[in-house]
Amino acid sequence: MANPEPDNELSLIEELSKQAAVHIEPEPEPKQRFKLETLDDLLAEPEPEFAVHGLLKRGDLTLAYGPAKSYKTFAMIDLMALLMRGSGQFAGQFEVNERWRVVYVSNEGRRFLRYRLTGARGYHDLSSEDVDNLRVVRSVPNLYNGDGVEELIELVQTFEPDLIVFDTLARVTVGADENTTQSMGQVLENVEHIQEALGGPAVLFIHHANKSGDIRGTTLLKGAADTILKFDIQGPGRASMRTDGVKDGAEFDQIQFTTVEVGESRCRAVEWLGADSKESNRNDASLMYEAVIDYLRDTCRDQAGAATSPEIAKGIGTSGATVLKHLRRAHADNSPNTRNGVRMVRKRKEAANQPVDHWYWDSTFEVV
Repeated sequence: MANPEPDNELSLIEELSKQAAVHIEPEPEPKQRFKLETLDDLLAEPEPEFAVHGLLKRGDLTLAYGPAKSYKTFAMIDLMALLMRGSGQFAGQFEVNERWRVVYVSNEGRRFLRYRLTGARGYHDLSSEDVDNLRVVRSVPNLYNGDGVEELIELVQTFEPDLIVFDTLARVTVGADENTTQSMGQVLENVEHIQEALGGPAVLFIHHANKSGDIRGTTLLKGAADTILKFDIQGPGRASMRTDGVKDGAEFDQIQFTTVEVGESRCRAVEWLGADSKESNRNDASLMYEAVIDYLRDTCRDQAGAATSPEIAKGIGTSGATVLKHLRRAHADNSPNTRNGVRMVRKRKEAANQPVDHWYWDSTFEVV
């Protein structure tokens, strides 16, 4: 057999060498952390574009806080619904300019979430296309120690959310000390990581107030937030929202609202009250009656969780005598025809050994 020609042999060796070569990716250039900028650089940046005029834009951190039963979650679901549709006026005065994809992360009030979302959908007449702009995550990550953060990012990144709502801040920061900058600094770092990994969505936390009515936790939260919305109870079945700090928008005074039933039983949505009127179309007695029923449905779900009329009154911001009047009215009318599940049980008061009436909601009367 003849030997290969020298030129052919050289070509074969070169080809084999190419196939055997290991491809090595060049080292990525390190990200520049610091940069000197001029005033002209800053002025050349585009003005922020608000999805909700003067209130919310991409990349923002928003805090919505208030006491229990101030309907803050209802109000934020109202905001979510308008963003999903991409039109309308939030709180009757803030124009919604963009259609956003929303991710709602919550394991608080899971049993009632379907009713609140259904109520908002019906109230705003959302189409199936609008509703498709919402995803719900009912297992929460821990933004303090990072547990579940990467899984959440991986789960929602193909959806490309514009807004992520965490309900509540306490639920997603288990183990953190809200009063220390070290703990909440770690939480904010994880929030920034989520925003960077997902292309800069806005993040909204629903949070609780402390005993004095201020935002619970360290002032680091207030300093980091772009917009802070404070909610307060204004009376039977009525609450208010106002700004408690805003960086790029304008401060506004309290706007009162109530909730109304939409469609099937227990599906409720927010109805904003006009600036020139503090009254709903319904009278106060009707509002109070519904507030008492709602409190029992949400909080007193069985005999073990039954509450006295003063306890219920404290929860909804009115007098015990007023609550007792409506409880007795409801209890007298709790027939199957009315779907009224208000029940009473007498418990002994240990100190005085006297029976005290406690009230609760019988869930067998619920329409699912």
